Amino acid sequence: MDYGAVLIAFFVFAATVFAVLGMTASGQSSGAVAARQRLEGFKRGAHDTEVKVEHPSFGQRVLGPLLHGAAEAFGGLLPKSLLSGVQQKLIYAGEPMNMQGFLTMVLVSTVAATGLAIMIVVVSGASISGMTLALAGGVAFIGFYLPFYLVGSRSKARQNAIIKSLPDAFDLITTCVEAGLGLDAALARVAEKVKGPFPDELSRALRDIALGKSRRDALKEVGERTGVSD
Repeated sequence: MDYGAVLIAFFVFAATVFAVLGMTASGQSSGAVAARQRLEGFKRGAHDTEVKVEHPSFGQRVLGPLLHGAAEAFGGLLPKSLLSGVQQKLIYAGEPMNMQGFLTMVLVSTVAATGLAIMIVVVSGASISGMTLALAGGVAFIGFYLPFYLVGSRSKARQNAIIKSLPDAFDLITTCVEAGLGLDAALARVAEKVKGPFPDELSRALRDIALGKSRRDALKEVGERTGVSD
């Protein structure tokens, strides 16, 4: 067996997967970037909200739409119950990407893993048999399952971080309320002083309250977004 060729094939697979991870994590439209910059300008009280919109790259103009179109077709082959479970885990994970980005990652990871399996069989000179087909199928399944595992791991890690931050957060809320602050002001102090995903969720709830949503509904949505029963 040519182990050098197998090693090269593995690195090609890894590079492809990480490239797609980067693309799905940072691949936003120029309009979305401009909107976010304008919002930041309003937060800072800036009077001049004109922003320079960067022209999209070749990957954003051509490769992105092609991958997203293929991902949508690929997602249509998956069970709806599976996709709904993934959507919920993406919310628990803090929405690092949308469903389209996730499906793109699954598609590319599966194709790359399948290509890796074929390359290994070819460079090893093995004949087509039940064992080689099983090997190729196993590697392809790993490539398919990897994005699901990553999203599940991230959602569990985020939930654990929230659970660990709850005692300090509630102690600070109690101290602030006993000192005479209102509940909203106490929650704002927690969002300012405590580190981690829980204060981020509180900040989002406080913004919703400031926009007119009731405190009860805003805090209920915090529990729904985090999936932490406590």
